[in-house]
Amino acid sequence: MKKLLLVFYLLLVVSVSLVWISSAAIVYVPDNYSSIQEAINAVSVDDTVIVRNGTYNENVVLNKSLSLIGEGYPSVDAQQKGSAIRITADGCVVKGFRCVNAKYLPNAGISVESCSNVIANNTCTKNNCAIILDGNSSSNTIENNTCFENWDDYRGKDEDGDGIGDISYKISEPWDTGVEDDSDDYPLVLPFKDYF
Repeated sequence: MKKLLLVFYLLLVVSVSLVWISSAAIVYVPDNYSSIQEAINAVSVDDTVIVRNGTYNENVVLNKSLSLIGEGYPSVDAQQKGSAIRITADGCVVKGFRCVNAKYLPNAGISVESCSNVIANNTCTKNNCAIILDGNSSSNTIENNTCFENWDDYRGKDEDGDGIGDISYKISEPWDTGVEDDSDDYPLVLPFKDYF
């Protein structure tokens, strides 16, 4: 009798575990939803949104813990209206995107305003800032991202070939942060990959 109860208990635990594991949904853009934000708004915590290749003209906000996965490096074009992808929830995964046209601080190709996220295998280009971490964000994993041409109006040269512009980039309006000499002293002029 004890063995029968033990077997029954184990089967119950396994069944409940399988139901819990299989409860995370996977949705596709544009198959199930026409925009990335529409899909994010519709899914639940811990679900996965897979975005197929294409260009998506929108400002994506991850406001719940989920995985946002690009298939074939889809482009998120911020259209100079904010960040391409903004992460405000803890525990998100963002992989496989090309983030472009985010202008004016505090916007970026990818803006991280939360903790314990994974940002990997993305390309940020043609933004004024590639990836920005809010002062309160921590324990984020940022790996294998490529960032280049983010000061798209930088006209300096890289005479020594180290990938960093030889003269500072002067940051001007509408970026005025109140700092008298607001500049980027090490502007990247070649593609950058995480080297650490």
